[in-house]
Amino acid sequence: MTTLTINYRSIPALVDGDDGDSLYLPTPTFGAGGLNQHAGQASAVTAGDFYDAPDVIAVGKDIYGFVFWNVHRAVGAPFDGYQEDGHRVTISAPPIVGHITATAWYTPIGGIGQPGPPLVLTYGFDRSVNRWFRVAPIEAVKPAAAWKPGTRVVSTAAAAVDIDAVDDFDMKRGGSWAFQWFNGAVFDNWRMRGATVDAGDLQHVDQNTGGVAVATYQRVFDGHAVNAIPQWLIELLKGLRVIVDRPASDGPVDGPLVQPAEVRHTSSPAAVVRHELETIATHAQGLADAVTRRLKAKL
Repeated sequence: MTTLTINYRSIPALVDGDDGDSLYLPTPTFGAGGLNQHAGQASAVTAGDFYDAPDVIAVGKDIYGFVFWNVHRAVGAPFDGYQEDGHRVTISAPPIVGHITATAWYTPIGGIGQPGPPLVLTYGFDRSVNRWFRVAPIEAVKPAAAWKPGTRVVSTAAAAVDIDAVDDFDMKRGGSWAFQWFNGAVFDNWRMRGATVDAGDLQHVDQNTGGVAVATYQRVFDGHAVNAIPQWLIELLKGLRVIVDRPASDGPVDGPLVQPAEVRHTSSPAAVVRHELETIATHAQGLADAVTRRLKAKL
């Protein structure tokens, strides 16, 4: 059985806080002011269940406008068993058991801290953990004059702009000679209240318009085998000699060939190396697939 919590929250202010860190902005606690509300719960979620978010929510004199939905697991693992359609989120494939949280994220509107035309304020959002990256998600802007590198504000005063998102956040890589892996938050899509999202990683904003543009990211883990080279091939490439049996009419063997031991091959040196690499790559890919499946199963 899957249970669900529904929250309405506003994008956090760009200030330090108790739970902030070098990667994420602090997340306001519920009841700490602004829009941070528990909106409901479901004790048993089934495929096809849907929930609609209000377009605007008033908190005192402040007004907040809907931007997008995010659904994540309680453990912070990636979850893609839902679909967004405007203000509606549908749980299309709930986990067999566990808890998920659906958050409708809002931005302040009506002059309470967020920029209006002709400025666009950009944020990066980690869908897997439902948190906001501290660093701006901008790779480049066209025209370039509309943006100062390193900042999160883009001007539309002079012209319409296309904002190009960075490809990833918090990317970690590792592995060995046989297997390489990476784990990080990879760009998913843009969300902007009332704006059209272009294909790919560009957010288009018309001239003299503004608001908040959110680049969303999804955590992924992946790995792959590399063309693993055993020690004897490494030594070969260092310049040791390999003894190759072939007709004397072919002439002497030229160049730095390899093999520490005098193992005789009846093929050319290039064919020997090619065959060994193909064999190793096949075995390494099988190992990489097995490791990837096991690691993904733990998420």
